[in-house]
Amino acid sequence: MWMYITNPKWIKLDELRKIHWSKNEELKNKILKSKDFKSLEEEWFEVKDWLEKIFSWEEISSWSSYNEVYALQLIINETWVSLPYENDIKVWIETDYIEQFLKKDFEIKEEIIDVLFWNPADFFIKEQDDMPIFGIVELELLKKYQNIFSKLDSITEQKLNQLEEEMDDEESEEKFYAYEHLKWIKENIDFCVKNKLDLIVFMY
Repeated sequence: MWMYITNPKWIKLDELRKIHWSKNEELKNKILKSKDFKSLEEEWFEVKDWLEKIFSWEEISSWSSYNEVYALQLIINETWVSLPYENDIKVWIETDYIEQFLKKDFEIKEEIIDVLFWNPADFFIKEQDDMPIFGIVELELLKKYQNIFSKLDSITEQKLNQLEEEMDDEESEEKFYAYEHLKWIKENIDFCVKNKLDLIVFMY
């Protein structure tokens, strides 16, 4: 089964932190009535208890649970708006050739998974040991990556159209899709920095 980097959203981390212990019954009930919650329930995910824990005064344990990540995603989906680009990235396939072209064409050594995940952030849900996981990239770190990825501004729509027209083998296809993902990642970072926002993304 493949894993994907998915569902990027802009957030305001300070506001997200305040949801823990907020006893926000209105938001909790809105989530419990949502299609996303009902879909998870139908698949036997036990997210309701974790929603209760997040909204109540109960301490979140230091051990990880996939249900708490899905509960967090329900809160994010109900509270914040999507970023301009939301395309999924297939881990170990697309991430590999994204990083290949980052190094080869732009001399950028950063690895996409390390950019988006396992960044230090003071948050009430601890870093996950197993899938699914989430990553938070705070504004100051996004500013750093905006500078590092400034070379990607050369990936214009015209450049993508050109690469698409030139696709005639596996390498040219990989280059097109890598450039497409890189353009979207850079524009999401630019959006967050311009609007003074943090970023959250999921992997499962």
